[in-house]
Amino acid sequence: VYTDGEEGTIGFVDITDPYAPAPAGIVAVGGEPTSVSVLGNEYALVGVNTSESFTDPSGFLAVVDMHARTVVAEVPLGGQPDSLAISHDYRYAAVAIENERDEDIEVNGEEGGLPQLPAGFLAIVDLVGQPSDWTVRAAELTGLAAYGGDDPEPEYVDINKKNQAVVTLQENNHIAVVDLASGKVVSDFDAGTVDLTDIDVTEEDIISLDGSLDDVPREPDAVTWVPYGYHKSLIATANEGDLFGGSRGFTLFTKDGEVVYDSGNELEHIAVRHGHYPEGRSENKGAEPESIEYGRFGYEDYLFVGMERASFVAVYKLNYFGYPEFMQVLPGPLGPEGLLAIPSRDLLIVSG
Repeated sequence: VYTDGEEGTIGFVDITDPYAPAPAGIVAVGGEPTSVSVLGNEYALVGVNTSESFTDPSGFLAVVDMHARTVVAEVPLGGQPDSLAISHDYRYAAVAIENERDEDIEVNGEEGGLPQLPAGFLAIVDLVGQPSDWTVRAAELTGLAAYGGDDPEPEYVDINKKNQAVVTLQENNHIAVVDLASGKVVSDFDAGTVDLTDIDVTEEDIISLDGSLDDVPREPDAVTWVPYGYHKSLIATANEGDLFGGSRGFTLFTKDGEVVYDSGNELEHIAVRHGHYPEGRSENKGAEPESIEYGRFGYEDYLFVGMERASFVAVYKLNYFGYPEFMQVLPGPLGPEGLLAIPSRDLLIVSG
C-alpha cells in the first residue's frame, strides 16, 4: 500500500509474485496522504493532511477497509500529520504531528526559523474496539530541544516491541522516546553535530572531494529501532537535514543518546564511486540520506539507507556490537523516501 500525495489517494499493489507486481486499485482519502501503515489484514491507516495554512494546520487518520477499498472512519488528529507507525501488538498507532513551518518567513533573524506556532506533538491513537471507538491522546514534546524547544517539529516515528516510540524532531535537532501506554517522554537527547572532511562543498560541475564542514547538525529525518545485540536496542537515524544541518550520513545511538556509530563521509564516497553523486547538491546536503530501515534476514541484521538525491539504497550488515559494514548499493526509484523490509518474503520495498 502506498501514498500518492499529488492525487490525494492511496494505491494498492499485488506482490504475490514480486517479479510481476500488479496494480490493485486506488482509494481517495479526502486530502493529502502523508504516510500509510497496515493494521493486521483488515485496515490501512493513513495520515491525511487537510491544513488550510501553516498557522491553521489540520488533519485526520483515515481508516481504509482493505477488502472493501473504502474509508470507514476518520479520526481527528488535531494537527498536520507526517509519519505514522503501528505497534507490533496492534494496540497503538503513533502519528508525528509536525505542524510544519513556513520556510519563507523570517523568525529571529533566520529565514524559516523557529518558533512558528502552533507547536507539533505526537498523537497516540488507542486502537481499542472498532475504529469509531478509537481515541487520541497528545504526547507533548515541548521544552526538550535547545533550539525551538517551544515549537517541536516531529518528523518521523518508529515503535519497538516495548511500545516505545522514537520520534525525530528534525529542525530542533533532537530525538525523543515516548512510552505509548503513559504518553510520557522517557528519554530525549540532542542529535549532535558532525565534522566532515574530504567532501565536495562547491558546485562547479567537478566532483572534488577536498572540502570540509565543521559542527554540522545532524537534523535526522527517518528513524528506526535496531532491536538486537550487545546494546539490546539501538536507534538509527538518516541525517537528511533541513533548517541548519544535514550531516550526509546516518548514526546509531543508544536510547540515552550515546553515539555508537556515525557514517561520516562514507555515503558521499559511495555515491561518487558508483557514479551517483549529485554534484549540483554539493553546497547543500550532498547525496542526502532521507530514509532508513532495519530488517533481520535469516541470521543477519541489516540497515538500508535511502539516498534521496543520489537515488540509491545503501545496504549495511550489522555485527553483534551494532557496527555497520557496507555491503552493496541497490538501485532505487528517483528520490527514495519510503523503505519497508519484509523478511518473511525476502523483500525490500522502496518508494520514490
